Amino acid sequence: METFLGFAYWVVLLSLVGGAIGGLLIGFYHLFRGNADKRPDLFFGSLLICLALTLVHNLMIHTDQFYKHPELYFLPVYFTLAFGPLWFYFVKIKLLPQYNFRWTDAKHLMLPIGQFIYFTFWFFQPNKREWGRQFWSPFYGGLEMLLYIVTFISYLYFGYRYLRFKRAEVRKNPNTQEGRKVAWIQRMSKVLFILVAINATYIFVDFFSYELLGINLHLLLGFEYIGSLSFSSLLIWLAFNGLMMRKV
Repeated sequence: METFLGFAYWVVLLSLVGGAIGGLLIGFYHLFRGNADKRPDLFFGSLLICLALTLVHNLMIHTDQFYKHPELYFLPVYFTLAFGPLWFYFVKIKLLPQYNFRWTDAKHLMLPIGQFIYFTFWFFQPNKREWGRQFWSPFYGGLEMLLYIVTFISYLYFGYRYLRFKRAEVRKNPNTQEGRKVAWIQRMSKVLFILVAINATYIFVDFFSYELLGINLHLLLGFEYIGSLSFSSLLIWLAFNGLMMRKV
């Protein structure tokens, strides 16, 4: 058992490191590559970078860096509430390039910006570990985990509605450039939803076992590895598709 957990530790470590590096490289590639309509690339690249930075947060937990260096606690690299909006606008603009932004779109930035400000504030506080992470916090805590899952799945659904509309338009010509683009986003969305559901299951089991039953599953060796692997798989899947995006 000890040998297996030791092997699992290194598998998780490699997935976190590889996912973070790959996400950053491919994310910045999309930010700076030449393209007729840069807007989908900006959202997709930003999504990969936010996921990669959040994976760095998980990597520091996995390697006990926050315990070895408590001054790094609340390092502002945690962007769980940005995933949903970034994915939604990537899908929306990729499918509907004629869409023009309105001032009302700014409401989707409220939670992500609030989360960044929250982390930046607590990063410079001396008692950050004792008071920074509370259950009721919408930016880092039990409520934040619920917001992350609810908002991400909701935005996946909103993006799917545009995908369904566009799919009806290209149904008669699936082999066109537009048809291949719709099929690619549909495939990416389906797998992403499954991976988010796996990660959500881990979070809900952890949350309800502790809040309702008083059982701290993190005391079980290897339990946290499930969460890290399910989360890193999100980024690895999106980064892989980021490499394929040049074909669609």
